[in-house]
Formats: sequence, C-alpha cells, structure tokens
Amino acid sequence: MLKKKMVDPNTSDRELHKRNNAEPGCRPISLLSLLQAENVRLRRAVVELSLHTKALREALKRMEAPNACDGLC
Repeated sequence: MLKKKMVDPNTSDRELHKRNNAEPGCRPISLLSLLQAENVRLRRAVVELSLHTKALREALKRMEAPNACDGLC
C-alpha cells in the first residue's frame, strides 16, 4: 500500500514516492483509490482537450471562411 494524506489527481508518481518516504504518519491508501483519482484527473484532461479542440476547429473555420468564396462567388 502507498501512504499519503490525501490523493491529489495532479501529483506525479515521482512526487508521490518522495512524499511517501518523507512524511511519517501518513495514512495508507489503496491502489484502487489511487487509480480512481488518476481516472478523474485523466477525464478532466480529456474534457479540457476536447474544449480546446473545439475552439481550434471553430477558429480554423473562421479563418478559412473568407477564402471559401474565392473563385466561387
């Protein structure tokens, strides 16, 4: 089991390992808890990337829109 006071979904494995060795008295957490926290972090990252992708697509459409009429109008 890993030891940590609170599961932070933004913490890297290396940071977690350093804290586990440096903080006596931390309560153990299960691997399941750690994986659930990582799952939440990854889901948030997917949502953020999806929003960024949508914004980029809309910006690209706006940039291409004036050029779409070239030679057709």
